[in-house]
Amino acid sequence: MPFRGILEYVEKSTWLHKTDPLAKILYSTILIFLAFIIWNIETLIFILLFQTVIFLSIRPPSQKVKFYFKVLAYITITTILSQSLFYYGYYNYGEGRVLVYLLPPNIPVIRDLTGGKGVAIIYEGFIYGFIVALKIIIMMITSLTVIYTTKPGEILKSLIKIGVPPKFAIAIVTALRFLPMIFEEVYQLTIVMRLKKEKIKIKRLPRLLYLMVKNIIVESYKRAFITGIALEVRGIPENPEIPISSNKVSLIGSLILFILGLFIIHQSLTGLSLFKPAFLFLKDNFKNTIPIVP
Repeated sequence: MPFRGILEYVEKSTWLHKTDPLAKILYSTILIFLAFIIWNIETLIFILLFQTVIFLSIRPPSQKVKFYFKVLAYITITTILSQSLFYYGYYNYGEGRVLVYLLPPNIPVIRDLTGGKGVAIIYEGFIYGFIVALKIIIMMITSLTVIYTTKPGEILKSLIKIGVPPKFAIAIVTALRFLPMIFEEVYQLTIVMRLKKEKIKIKRLPRLLYLMVKNIIVESYKRAFITGIALEVRGIPENPEIPISSNKVSLIGSLILFILGLFIIHQSLTGLSLFKPAFLFLKDNFKNTIPIVP
């Protein structure tokens, strides 16, 4: 699918589309803040499942769902692998349980390079990587829920309402439109390199990166310049008044988000009092199935 369509408003008539944009922004801010400060794996899974249900309730296009599923799967796998393989506690302090050795410490060169520890997948690193991946996924799904159900003008108006400086608010909305184009340019540049049968060698890598970054900067500057001219021609004042959207705002949707936000905050602060027995059962069974290398 074209990259320029991954962060665009989706025209539908769902309950969340009709909800007050300000309520959606405040709700998403609370969720992202909770995901940022919480390190309890059960609570993060709870928030992720809850937000996924809300995201699916807007009936997003299947093509975009498949695309983001691939992106989230890639983020999850790479984050877990990187943290499992390079868990700082194991290599710095010898802490952690080894699940499997990729390069055992009895190999002379590996023993010298790793201080006799070898290269291994560590259980604590696996859990830490999983937690970080959960945080990233929650933030992405929450942001997508707002972007897919809120027009750029409504986002701009809501940001100004909560006190964000107009120039900064315009920059945020403009960035949402520019980022997918930048991703698409990178993708097109890689296709051009393949068609030209460019071989990526270590010696040529700095030059290839330089050409790619240069092209992206030049194209981004052109877009920013054209956008600035368009805003000036349209006479955007220092404190612009954004026209109210013609969409009917549903107070019921805002009330639902308010109740859901309070419920998620309550469960996060009380240690998932309603779901704790189920999580403890799954956690105990998960621990009992992990093979630990002595």
